[in-house]
Amino acid sequence: MLENLLTVNAAQRATPPRAREATEAASAMVTWSGPQVERFLNWVEADRYHPAFYFLATSGTRRSEALGLTWRDVDPDAARISIRRALIVVGHKATMGSTKTGRARVIELDAGTVSVLRQLWRRQAADRLLIGPKYAEGDFVFCHATGEPYHLDRFSREFDHKLERFNKDHAGDPLPRLRLHDLRHTWASLALRAGVHPKVVADRLGHTTTNITLNI
Repeated sequence: MLENLLTVNAAQRATPPRAREATEAASAMVTWSGPQVERFLNWVEADRYHPAFYFLATSGTRRSEALGLTWRDVDPDAARISIRRALIVVGHKATMGSTKTGRARVIELDAGTVSVLRQLWRRQAADRLLIGPKYAEGDFVFCHATGEPYHLDRFSREFDHKLERFNKDHAGDPLPRLRLHDLRHTWASLALRAGVHPKVVADRLGHTTTNITLNI
């Protein structure tokens, strides 16, 4: 039908960002220092979301990868996890999909993260006993008390709300505002500053090249 045809290509009127603008935007990225990460994690320690925030801050994984983890992917004795899938939303419903790169990878965990995951396992075992057969299938590591996975966007908003409340409680010494995704950037920045080889950091982040890691 002719009335559905465009007479002007809207894309031709768009102004794409210049390379310099993109570089300046990347340089404005906000990250936390090690003590700042510790302050926030200690403050939310009693919160149900604490294990997930802790894991993101110490693993460098993407939000979708962390929330898509199942206990079958976790090997606490070997102190490592396998990233095989990612949680995605299709038609407002959470489902499992491939990772951003389509590749799996194994991540080594520090002792503190392993301890947090073991405590989380015990808490979930209690949840399963309390809820019984109605406990959701999926075996997600990070989930609601019912076993249902966290919604990706709502999970990010929870982080925003927690950070906002932290800064209200610490008005004299607030933390820099950052996004949940910036916990991943924070881990990478701290690792590079500590002398971890860029190739090791890139592999952990799931980047295909070290150039991607260093440029970001």
